[in-house]
Formats: sequence, structure tokens, C-alpha cells
Amino acid sequence: MRLSAVLAAATPSTGTFHVDKVGSASVTITAAAGTPDGRYPVTVQMKAADGTALPQVGFTVVVGQPNSFFVLREGVGISDDNSDHTEADYDGGGVSYSRQALAAAGLTAGGTGTVQGLSFTWPDVPAGDPDNVPADGQLLNLNLPTGTTKLSFVGSAVNGNQQTTATLNYADGTTSQVDLSSSDWTLGGGGNTLHYGNVIVATTPYRNESGGGKDNVTTHIFATAPVTLTQTPVSITLPRNRDLRIFTVATGGNAQ
Repeated sequence: MRLSAVLAAATPSTGTFHVDKVGSASVTITAAAGTPDGRYPVTVQMKAADGTALPQVGFTVVVGQPNSFFVLREGVGISDDNSDHTEADYDGGGVSYSRQALAAAGLTAGGTGTVQGLSFTWPDVPAGDPDNVPADGQLLNLNLPTGTTKLSFVGSAVNGNQQTTATLNYADGTTSQVDLSSSDWTLGGGGNTLHYGNVIVATTPYRNESGGGKDNVTTHIFATAPVTLTQTPVSITLPRNRDLRIFTVATGGNAQ
């Protein structure tokens, strides 16, 4: 087994697995203490019982804080114009945002922005890495800045408008509901309007199609209507609606 240099160990690192047609075998991968958040490749070399080499199996180990944005990001919604665009699929049909067009609209990896007086950081991930969280009932830790009194979620919906709510969780065990509804990322191909109090964060003149094509339809990133907080939530329980995608959160205080 070949591990990335920063991963500590695989248990077992070698051995014999007897797996029938409905069986399984598992290996535990351990990250060394202090390993930076990241996605690390692991390659497994296998042989059949008679010694014949089998195709290598590769997978990625995600190292990060449980329930963090970094760990929960699994969707790749942004592709590079200079590729065949197959590294991303935002809507389930092979279509994605253009990395270059988003940058021209002010959204660059690791860059900061504002919307309705709230500040956010765009995901700092390389091209082709997961950049958004499809809502699927997950618990997402928020780690909001001290003094946060206003909160908004930055993302969009696919396959039409998506109307839904989520649950904000507080340190004292109480909860409250928040509107997480989002308009469709192209506003229905340009024939619709904003819904649910959404605000446009960025607009691009096209989106990318799998295979290297370009779809010349106006495409957007939105922010949900800001919610005013009476106490600071520690996490949010997302709805089960994978057509709703979240890239980041925008926050602000009373002065904003």
C-alpha cells in the first residue's frame, strides 16, 4: 500500500483478505498528529490468490475537523475553461460554473467578498477539488466570528428553485429554523426572477459543459436573505435536498 507522505499508517498495511461475492474487507488509515487539512491520495496494490497482480485501487483520504466545511464539501461545481470541464458537475448533467468567469465576477479561490454588508471567504480549493456542500441532512459546524449578529448562506440551487428550511443549533441546546431557500442558478434559463429574498453575489455570462463546450446562459451565485441572530449558533442541520448547494457563509455584526 502506498500512502501520501503525511499520512501516518495503514492498519493492516499488508495482509490477506478472503472476500466472496458479497463480502468486504476494510483498512484503517491514520493521519499523523498535526496533519494539515487536505485530501491525500492512497493507492492499494492487490494480488489474486494465485499471485496475479490486480488493477490498483486508488482513493482519497480527507483530513479535517469533523462536520467542517472542508470535510463536508463533496460537490465539484467549478471547472477550468482550459480543460474539458469533466472535473466538475454541478447540476448532475455535467454543467458547471466557469472558474475564470467567477474570478472575473470577483470570486477567486481564497478571496474575500461582501454582500448586503456581510463578509465571506470564497472556498480556497484547487481546480477540480470539492468546492460546495450539497445539502443532505448533514450537521455543519459554523465557527462564526465573535460578535456575529447577521448570517447568510452563499450558494445556489439546481434543477429549479429550491424552497426549504434548516435548523440552527445553539450551545445551550436550543434550536431555531432558518430559511435556506435558493433560486435556480440560471433563474430558469433567464426566464425567471429572484425568489425568497435572495441577493445576487456574482453573475457570469456563461457556464461550462462537459466535453469542453460553453453554454451562453447567464449564471449566478446567490446569498440567502440575511437572518438577524439573538445568539450565536454553533452549527446548522441542513435539509435533505441535494439540489441546494452551499459554498460558504457570509457574516456581519451590528456595525455592518
